[in-house]
Amino acid sequence: MNGAKRLEQAFEKLETFLETNDEISTLSGSDAEKIKNLISENKDLKAKQKEAKKRLDKIITKIEKGGK
Repeated sequence: MNGAKRLEQAFEKLETFLETNDEISTLSGSDAEKIKNLISENKDLKAKQKEAKKRLDKIITKIEKGGK
């Protein structure tokens, strides 16, 4: 399995864990804020990873076509 796919799966597992864990949902105060920030950062990183994958695919396609 390539690194990008493993990273994507790790992000998905983290997001699912953070959103569904009962102990996390009962946190309050600074701990809850930290978790909310982690969820937000995770979503941002997933979006950036997805965009990077698109760019990489375009570059690979260009190389395969001979740099046209």
